[in-house]
Formats: sequence, C-alpha cells, structure tokens
Amino acid sequence: MAVLIQAPLNGKDYLDGVRKDIACWKRHLMSLEGGAWHSSEIYELKHPSKENLIQVMTLARDCDFAIVAFSGHGFIKKDKLGFPKTWVYINESEDQNECVVPEMLLNPGTPRCLISLDCCRQYEKKSTIVESMASFSKISESMEKYYRKLYESKIVKCEKGCCKLYGVSINEEASDEESFTQVLMAVADLYKEKRESASIKECMIETKKYFEENNPQQNPSYNGGRRLNHFPFVIGE
Repeated sequence: MAVLIQAPLNGKDYLDGVRKDIACWKRHLMSLEGGAWHSSEIYELKHPSKENLIQVMTLARDCDFAIVAFSGHGFIKKDKLGFPKTWVYINESEDQNECVVPEMLLNPGTPRCLISLDCCRQYEKKSTIVESMASFSKISESMEKYYRKLYESKIVKCEKGCCKLYGVSINEEASDEESFTQVLMAVADLYKEKRESASIKECMIETKKYFEENNPQQNPSYNGGRRLNHFPFVIGE
C-alpha cells in the first residue's frame, strides 16, 4: 500500500511544487519499473485531518510493505530526551494538535516500510510557523504481472524495517522549484531509460550528487539503517 500526502497549504505559505511532487510519485509507482502498482493500492490525501491520517495508517499496517510520501511544510523539534524529530503540517486547522504531527505518525508500522519526507527541517521557531496528472500509457497485463513479480521478489529479500528519505538535512529549507521529489523521480527515470534496476539507496546517491552540483545548500539524506539489502525503487529488465 502506498500513501501519498500533499499539504501545500494556502495563502503566502502555498507551495506550488507539492502537487507536482505527488504526481511524480504516482506516475513512478504505476510505471512498470516502479513496481506496477495499481491505483487501488495508492491512497492520495490532500490536507487530511489527523483522524483521517490515522485511519489510513491503520489500514496500511496490515500490509507487508508500505510507502508513505509526504510533500509540504515541516520543521525540527527536539523530543523530551533532546533528540531532533521532524514534524509536518498536514492541514490548516487552527488547532496545533490537529494540523501538526510528528513523523512517527507517518510510520504505519509495517514489517517493511519506505517513508519520504519532502519538507523543510529547520528548528521550530517560537512564533507561529504557518499564518495535472499525466495520463498513463496502457500496458499489457502480462508485462504488468512480470514487473510486479520482480518487484515483490526483491522486496521480500530485504530485511524488515523502516527506511526514511529526507528532502533536506536538519536545519535546512527545502526548494520548491527543483524539489527533492522531482529530482529523485528524474533519477529514477534515467534508470528506466537505461532499463536498469536500482535500489532506493542507489537513487538517493545520484540525487545527492545532483544537489551537491546544483543546489549545495540543500542536502537530502537517507536512513536505511545497517541493512544489506535496500528496497527496490526501479525495476529493470
């Protein structure tokens, strides 16, 4: 199950790139090389309520593997032990307990999970922080099953656990013009063109290189733990 969450907000805080980010994610997942996901497996949420978000995460908990992608506003706040944690804005409720949630709430608790947070990660300020899908080409059912089988076979070979992608490092702002998600998907497209397979780690290495060369102020990060096998992101022939 994949959960794609967009929270561009409105007014002066509006992020135009958020819509493009989620469109990129959906296009990638439904491509053969992206795992041949079905639309029924992809949940799209825009400015969800906290209750709605929890309900969808509960549904995802029964899956063996889940992808959760968020695009919008975020910040860093230390927990009670002093460790930095990412928080994100999911809607525009005036109630801070309803519109701001910790990244742990985006973890469905599945045996295998990939979480992408494309948002700013600067430390929280004391003041209040917040005052067109392209058509998919038809593909044969046999090819879809072939790629899906390859995709699932690679996933089950990966160690259980949760891997996290961050669009920026701690105390950095996220670009909305050439966003982390758009660059990551462009890297995936390059592998598709070459008909080569690539893990999320390999795609993140290339994504980081792009930012180092073109926008060194933004430093995406990948936390895959000590695993030997990283989740597949592009399936080649």
